[in-house]
Amino acid sequence: MASDNIDTAKLDQLVQKLGDYVEANYNELVNPKHSTARSTLVIIFRAAAGGTPLLRKTAKELGIPVTGWHTTLDKIIEATEARGSKAADKIKAITVKTKALDKIYDDKKIESPIQQIKYAKRNPQG
Repeated sequence: MASDNIDTAKLDQLVQKLGDYVEANYNELVNPKHSTARSTLVIIFRAAAGGTPLLRKTAKELGIPVTGWHTTLDKIIEATEARGSKAADKIKAITVKTKALDKIYDDKKIESPIQQIKYAKRNPQG
């Protein structure tokens, strides 16, 4: 896991920033006022501009390998909670919703990201 000399305030700030990113993307995903095309572009841009690098940096600070979106977020939640911090609460709340959507996509065999976004706009979780 993370080294003992890590600045916990800095780490909590990174985790909270990641939570803000996860929440913003989920809110964009399910916003029925935004077109599917707009949401797709916004989510892709956010991932490239900051979300993916932030996920990698947060995971690195915690000593966690990036092995997939939900797997890595789950490990970040675990590591943050193990330190007695609630900094990952927002991530935890949103991943419950995104995992529910992923299960529906699997059950309904919705493979296209565009179709997944369309479905999420009509059927937000939580």
